[in-house]
Amino acid sequence: MARELHKKKGKELYAIYSTVVEDYITDFIPLEDIRKIWLEDLVEDAKRKLDVWLNNIDKEVE
Repeated sequence: MARELHKKKGKELYAIYSTVVEDYITDFIPLEDIRKIWLEDLVEDAKRKLDVWLNNIDKEVE
């Protein structure tokens, strides 16, 4: 998913915009809350990638 960070003009409120669905996937909220949401998504993505990697044996050795 491609994401953009949008800022509400004149306010310290931010939202994550998805270029895939062409809509906001969060409300406009403080930047620290956006950071937490984005970080959780990145961690979940990393876990999925790690699970795939751990299930792909490159070589079995004696």
